[in-house]
Amino acid sequence: MKNTRPSLDEYFLRIAKEVSTRATCRRAKHGCLLVKDKTILSTGYNGAPPGIPHCTDGICIMINGHCERCSHSEVNAVCQAAIKGVSIENATAYVTGEACLECIRTLLCAKISRIVYIKDGHYDFPEKEEKLRQLFIEVSGIEVVPYEI
Repeated sequence: MKNTRPSLDEYFLRIAKEVSTRATCRRAKHGCLLVKDKTILSTGYNGAPPGIPHCTDGICIMINGHCERCSHSEVNAVCQAAIKGVSIENATAYVTGEACLECIRTLLCAKISRIVYIKDGHYDFPEKEEKLRQLFIEVSGIEVVPYEI
């Protein structure tokens, strides 16, 4: 009998996709899991901060093609870990899309050691942002893994 068991990366990315179903931004729906030693430490999805109306309750606040009402899934996952007092140092972030510059910075500040994301095309980040993203990834040594599921 052939083993059809998914790899751990695929398993956690599938869960991140399920987490993304809670996202409240109309523009994009993303989810993030922070995992260490095969244990989910925290989850996050893109949505408005607590006490702020969600995009689904009104409209997205768009500036330069990005919704400014919502925090990204990576930031929300890091914040949830902080609220609960959970150490995420050296964890892996499983994300449903490629991390933007702000999310790369956030994950580096939180000492995340690896980012695995669903490769679903490439975001067209502005050139300056893309150069900084790549510089931060290269200099920090964080492992970034695109994954197809």
